[in-house]
Amino acid sequence: MSPISLMDMTMRSTQAPLIGEGLSGLDTVSNVDELVELLYPEYSLVQHCLRRKAPRTSPPLHAEDDIWAWGKPRELALYKSDSTIEVILEEIQRTMCTPREVCLEVSKEYPESTSHFYMPRCVSVHRCGGCCPHEGLYCTNTSHIYINKTLVELSHRDRSVVMVAFVNHTSCECLSKRPLHSVIRRAAAAHLTVCSPPDVPCSTGLVWDPTSCLCVPMDTSSFSERELEPLESALLELCGPNKVLDEDSCECVCQNGLTEASCGPGWRLDQESCECLCEDQPSPGTCPPNQRWDPELCGCVCRAECPRSQPLNPETCLCQCRESPHTCLLQGKRFNAHNCSCYRLPCRKPHKNCPTGFYYSHYVCQCIPNHMRSEEWN
Repeated sequence: MSPISLMDMTMRSTQAPLIGEGLSGLDTVSNVDELVELLYPEYSLVQHCLRRKAPRTSPPLHAEDDIWAWGKPRELALYKSDSTIEVILEEIQRTMCTPREVCLEVSKEYPESTSHFYMPRCVSVHRCGGCCPHEGLYCTNTSHIYINKTLVELSHRDRSVVMVAFVNHTSCECLSKRPLHSVIRRAAAAHLTVCSPPDVPCSTGLVWDPTSCLCVPMDTSSFSERELEPLESALLELCGPNKVLDEDSCECVCQNGLTEASCGPGWRLDQESCECLCEDQPSPGTCPPNQRWDPELCGCVCRAECPRSQPLNPETCLCQCRESPHTCLLQGKRFNAHNCSCYRLPCRKPHKNCPTGFYYSHYVCQCIPNHMRSEEWN
């Protein structure tokens, strides 16, 4: 049996894998509204909120609700035409991100085999390809298997039938190139990114680059601001750079979670920067005695700065002595009000000679037994 016939008998054709579940709801779409809701749920949310927020004037008396909702009658035909939506859905099905049969050159998959070449030169495998809903996404595989292809390996002196393994994509998905402006969704899964953004936002003038997984200057990022998607532009225009859209209330809330109530008394929430700012400084004399106004703490604080031996009393804002006449008396000492310390009076006969087995204690100013010598008595 010739190598060619053997190859024809053993070469296994690869079946096209199933389409991923990302757009499995296309078969239930009946109009463009449902299609937009399926492919662009956040965009539909933005439009819904904009319609709720916009001051709506009264429609013409004889205008139908559908015509008022979509504006011009010419635009209405697009949403009412069944044949149009079928054509759109068919084109989406043909171009969606899915494993596709491609012709793969063996030498490019195994470039290290420079002394061999294979017959046939190409094999049929499935690789992810197609179009994603918008340019901020890219089509990539989420699962794969290895399949074996039977080929004839040829060299200068020999030829043989070999089994060569190739990667075959089994499922694909459109993943985000860069993190989009957030929308608070209660039940939606989080967007997957090439490289997850950090917990701490990048500094001013820097943006997160998911390809290098670093904070880079805006002018060097792989994705410039000119590449903002319509969804991002709509969210940015609706809420601004520091806020996100809350799906439940259709209100723009601070991305850091701050609210007017969380700022506390004396503070107000700046709606543009989403930071708690201190209210205007009060007039002189507002703070109690021995206190001053601290703009950083947004409140009155004690004015005095006390030494270590005299801790500050937060109630009176006065430096308070650690020792007192009573505590010094318990130690057999006297209280020195000038430095807030206890001191011992000198003995009248500090050099008295004591008998054997005794020693002179300056603490009691008399001779005591040696077995009582300790730090307590010294």
